[in-house]
Amino acid sequence: MTSIEDAISYYQRRHRLTIPQIAELREFYGIAIPQINDSPRKMDFMVKMAELIRLSRLFKSNNLDFIPLKGPILSLRLHHNFTGRCSNDLDILVNRIELDSCFELLKSHEYKFDNSGPVGYEFPATKNK
Repeated sequence: MTSIEDAISYYQRRHRLTIPQIAELREFYGIAIPQINDSPRKMDFMVKMAELIRLSRLFKSNNLDFIPLKGPILSLRLHHNFTGRCSNDLDILVNRIELDSCFELLKSHEYKFDNSGPVGYEFPATKNK
């Protein structure tokens, strides 16, 4: 691997570059670009965006304030395309006072929780955290 390929590989891992971004870097540096099927990745991002829209409607219809963070929204702002940036989940900021209401609403719409909240999430041990 050349130092340019090493750099591209590093930035791909570090910044989760998408296949089109990697292809653009490779093309810029004159590295051959193999044909890549990008459809599964785009489908995954479209599913996430559809879920974010679903959650937005759910929260709005129940008068719960929220702010979507990173993910498809950041991709849309940066690349004018919600599939332009990798994301593994959806991050939503809610008012701490409305947290219980949000959990109850999500539970009533078949989201899965364990004893402390969303599966895989642990609340901080103290209020200041």
